[in-house]
Amino acid sequence: MTTIAVVVPCHNYARFLPECLQSLKEQSFKVTQIIVIDDSSTDNPEEVCQQFEGVEYVRCEVKDVHEARAIGLARVNTVFVAFLDADDKVTPGYFEEAVSLFRQDRRIAITYPRLEYFGDASGPAHGTQNSPDQLTSDGLEQRNWICAGSVIRVELLHQSLAFRGKKIDGSRCWSQDWHVTKAVLRSGTQWIAKKMKTPLMYRKHGTNMSARPNDSYWNDAYFENETITLVIAFSGRWDCWAKLRTWLVTQQWTRQQLRLFIINATHQPLSPVNLGLESWDGSIQIERFDAGYPRLGDVERRNAPGVCKAVEAAVAGIYNTAVRLLGTEYVVFIEDDVIPKRSDAIELLLRQMGPWVAGVSGVYRTRYQADKCCAFSVPYTGVESFKSLSGEGVEVVGGSGFGCLLTRRSLLRRFPLAGDSPASYFDLEFALNVSRCDNGWWKWLLNHDVQADHLMIAAADMSPVPQTTDKIAP
Repeated sequence: MTTIAVVVPCHNYARFLPECLQSLKEQSFKVTQIIVIDDSSTDNPEEVCQQFEGVEYVRCEVKDVHEARAIGLARVNTVFVAFLDADDKVTPGYFEEAVSLFRQDRRIAITYPRLEYFGDASGPAHGTQNSPDQLTSDGLEQRNWICAGSVIRVELLHQSLAFRGKKIDGSRCWSQDWHVTKAVLRSGTQWIAKKMKTPLMYRKHGTNMSARPNDSYWNDAYFENETITLVIAFSGRWDCWAKLRTWLVTQQWTRQQLRLFIINATHQPLSPVNLGLESWDGSIQIERFDAGYPRLGDVERRNAPGVCKAVEAAVAGIYNTAVRLLGTEYVVFIEDDVIPKRSDAIELLLRQMGPWVAGVSGVYRTRYQADKCCAFSVPYTGVESFKSLSGEGVEVVGGSGFGCLLTRRSLLRRFPLAGDSPASYFDLEFALNVSRCDNGWWKWLLNHDVQADHLMIAAADMSPVPQTTDKIAP
């Protein structure tokens, strides 16, 4: 049986509440539960609720719309739920269309409307008239098109833990909505969101939360609660690993929000004990991938096109393997001989992320040019295309290597990496493919605040290659 609940958080909106509740009572598809969560109001919305039969009234003192919605969700016993703000309303066929869409396709996790202003303004609201007809989790990463009044499968709200985790600042309502919808669509690769033709009526008035100045993208996307996957391709460079491990165990991104993914390219068994990570208290996964041959990455490449091709094929295969198994949108790649100098490197990279930022790279030396870093201009014309090691702040570049790079899984899945790239290098081809799609909106950034040492640089600078596979002492 199809059932729908509507949770209405209300803080000092008693003057708007009658119109909101009346719109729910006039629905062509009957709403099963209507729950008003009075969060610290002083204008007595309880009296309004008493005027409407079957409306459940709950008082709380959390002073936070996200937590108020969670309190309401705990009382819901229906298949679907919508969180309708007390100053908004829905048109009569709103839930009927939502139910119809859900019945057509079991993959639908959310049905979402366009927003239409009423009150102090009229017409389309927040650009939602341009929202896509269908969204996956990848399509929701740049911008949140889905409002809180959308209809969501209750099971997926519980399954995705959308209302658990760090408390979100109550002034950031946009972040709260976006956090929930991203969590739901990320909970399974098959889930989609479908746009309705019936609008949700969004009241425009001077005290709207959304009328306040926008925060940065870091705040809007609620990045401080984002889970990041850190991918390290380990090829058996044990001296380098000792230094990288030191950075790893002292870096500041909380381990509860960090998935450590190690690609074992040593051609030998590898375990957390071998790596000195037996006491690592976060998520860790080791995937064996016997690409190329042992120590291929340390072989001299200059004037050796066969070696270059073997390296390109092996590394592209390593990263494609990681992408196939990744479970987060944002991924940081660290090569096993590139050591970030700052413990807050992950946060510094993520703080530069924006709606159309494809990747943010740290600064580390190229293998063979002492004054150049592994970020490049496009079109690529050789050595002269590499950017200088010197610089300040953040600059726009054409792309970068994967030695110290934050990028998006959604883009990596669209453009698989290839070792036989006609663009000479797999990372260059990836950057070119991304820059050419979506009307050229994507950009790449180089953050000079994130410096890293590249240990295995030009052959003349290399230390003797250690042959031991002994465990690294904790």
